[in-house]
Amino acid sequence: MGSFKEDFKDTAVAVLETAQDQYRDAISFIKETWPLLFLLLVILIGLLAYWNPPPPRHIMMASGIEGGSYEQLASKYVDFFAKRGVTIELVRTQGSQENITRLADRKDPIQAAFVQGGSLHAKQVPGVESLGSVDYEPIWVFYKGSFLKNGFDVEL
Repeated sequence: MGSFKEDFKDTAVAVLETAQDQYRDAISFIKETWPLLFLLLVILIGLLAYWNPPPPRHIMMASGIEGGSYEQLASKYVDFFAKRGVTIELVRTQGSQENITRLADRKDPIQAAFVQGGSLHAKQVPGVESLGSVDYEPIWVFYKGSFLKNGFDVEL
């Protein structure tokens, strides 16, 4: 039995030699199998791209009638997304109902649209998802002047 110093030196040398052997084995393995490893990496990247494709760079969006509030709002989205490399092509429609119909039709190229809140229930149009509320839309009630004496004569 040697001294502690000799035992420590022998252990350190053995650990270093083992690490060098492992490193040489790993390099040898990579040199022999790199074409296969490269092919597997390409296949893995391809599968990831297929299962999780990047978002589209061109979107068709139903915007409502010409000059309407939905078209004005949609034009702001066009500017916003253009700065981020996404092109939005606005398609004029007759309003919310047509927008819903076009979104529900799988063959229609429309991918997004503005729809008036409360105009449909999620179960009525399967496959169409809401991203949330964008704006508040006031509803005005008009009546003929001679119909009511004051605004409080109406029973709801």
